[in-house]
Amino acid sequence: MFWVKNSSLSKRSIIPSFLSSDSILNRLARRTGWMKRAARSITPRYFVNSFLLAAAEGEASFREVASNIGLHNNDTVSKQALWERTGAEAVDFFKRVLSKLINDAVMPETRCKISGVRRILLQDSSVLPLDRSLAEVFPGSINQNKKLSAGLRLQAVFDLVNGESLSLEFHGYRERTDLAASGDILSLIKKGDLVVRDLGYLVGKVLNEIGRKECFFLSRHINQRVVTLQKTKERLDLAKYLSRHAAQTGDTVECEVLVGSCLLYTSDAADEE
Repeated sequence: MFWVKNSSLSKRSIIPSFLSSDSILNRLARRTGWMKRAARSITPRYFVNSFLLAAAEGEASFREVASNIGLHNNDTVSKQALWERTGAEAVDFFKRVLSKLINDAVMPETRCKISGVRRILLQDSSVLPLDRSLAEVFPGSINQNKKLSAGLRLQAVFDLVNGESLSLEFHGYRERTDLAASGDILSLIKKGDLVVRDLGYLVGKVLNEIGRKECFFLSRHINQRVVTLQKTKERLDLAKYLSRHAAQTGDTVECEVLVGSCLLYTSDAADEE
């Protein structure tokens, strides 16, 4: 999966093996519009690897990246020429590289299927720390010494059945929390999908909308929210209910419940705060 040295570089690096493939990176670059014709000095492979090498060594300046590209192709690349290649298409290109990396590294180990479910969509986020000098542009959390850190938040959605990343979105650490991103899944789901998310994405009206789209969801529950049986309006004691209706190993039971003031799967349900 990983290779450890490129003999054309004076610095050591550890990078995913697919990043040494011109054919794969050229294809991704063309899809994003970053490369419209064959490049001579700044090829997709030189571009990506040089940025990663500079970032890994904490020197991600245009001067350093241009220097790394020069080491790759034994030529001189100016900072200005590099700057002109780092627009919106470059951002999209790097997103596709990240998606490819995740697919190759994670998906082959996690692909699974459940009878009656078309796709299993896993939504999660990760905080990516940045150098503290970027705190004013990308403010993060405040540490115990009351110093502001810097960071980005990656919101991602993966299809665990087909082994695909459906969405990779970068936001400011404070701009797009899991709660704020809860509804993002609605534009991606299709009938028969199962949505798997942790507690941070739990929003009643979003769960209702998932149900209306004839999809399923799996989420952790907040203990403070009351769960009652729809028919009797009695508070659900799960252990007692299972001992009565599914006492034997392997038994299953289904029941309709009210979560707080929110009745899931009904068109006239009122959302809870």
